[in-house]
Amino acid sequence: MDLLLNDVLHLTREEIENSKIEFNMQAGSGGQPFLDRWLKHTEEEKNTGTCKDCSYWGWYGKQRNFYPGQWVFSFARMPGDEWLLISAAQIIDTWC
Repeated sequence: MDLLLNDVLHLTREEIENSKIEFNMQAGSGGQPFLDRWLKHTEEEKNTGTCKDCSYWGWYGKQRNFYPGQWVFSFARMPGDEWLLISAAQIIDTWC
């Protein structure tokens, strides 16, 4: 039986339209696996969003990835084809 993400999150249509999902595989091309980067931080850093090298990339070059008010559901790649939900957050602000 398939388990869909919204079977867990129970988002409304409006919430879905104002959300993004990000899949973190590695830090840059050929970089450290994102899961390793995330795991090295303290629980406090993860819970408060102060884990600087794990935070959302508001911009990618000149392209804006997120807008204030959007919801972002962030996953880190596990071994194989499994993904770990590591955060659900509302974007407050973005900066370059």
